[in-house]
Amino acid sequence: SYGFAYFLFQVIVALPALAADRADLAILAIRALSTAFGAGTIYVAADLVQRRSRSPLAAWLVVLLLMSMPGFWTNGLWNHPDHQMVFFVLLSLRILDGAR
Repeated sequence: SYGFAYFLFQVIVALPALAADRADLAILAIRALSTAFGAGTIYVAADLVQRRSRSPLAAWLVVLLLMSMPGFWTNGLWNHPDHQMVFFVLLSLRILDGAR
């Protein structure tokens, strides 16, 4: 199904808070997971651009572009697997680029 692994990660990350009956900590844990994948997406995108163009300026421009997109911030607040999927797609491109 769409995003099954992401929702499984969410349950695993939020399980200690859910076991302690702390819904506020469960929400915080789920948002921290989304934040980690968002930060990873920015890092992998900048690294990929840096390797391809050999320009630190281009890498910083990609970081600024990603961080200025309203959808990037909005998707971080919702509960869906977009950040994780983009992270793994970019990571796959980075690995394929390194294997060249």
